[in-house]
Amino acid sequence: MIGEDPYVKVSLICDGKRLKKKKTTIKKNTLNPTYNEAIIFDIPPDSMEHVSLHISVMDYDLVGHNEIIGVMRVGCSAEGLGRDHWNEMLAYPRKPIAHWHHLLESKKSEKEWKARTASFDSQGSCPSPRPPASP
Repeated sequence: MIGEDPYVKVSLICDGKRLKKKKTTIKKNTLNPTYNEAIIFDIPPDSMEHVSLHISVMDYDLVGHNEIIGVMRVGCSAEGLGRDHWNEMLAYPRKPIAHWHHLLESKKSEKEWKARTASFDSQGSCPSPRPPASP
């Protein structure tokens, strides 16, 4: 059974490296949480083609490890709707773009997710914007 204290963890990934991560508040005793929270990352425009957001819905556990409920990805390295959503956001940068996304099930995805995110443990940096060409 899915836990009752969910929260969302969002990691900013650039060229395979986790740069930053942020979390929502924990919603106690619910299987249907509503998050009215903004998670903001400052990303230089020239780096947008190199980044992705890895989103994990977690079950908070006071004792032991927090469990993964499900995961999904939006960004340049995503596939399907995750990639389409990212491209739509890039096409309309000042417009909020909302889509529902399916989570990969934790039982099926936990091993694969841990393997994918193992390389994200080291901190990296996105390419900085290119300097203007000299005349």
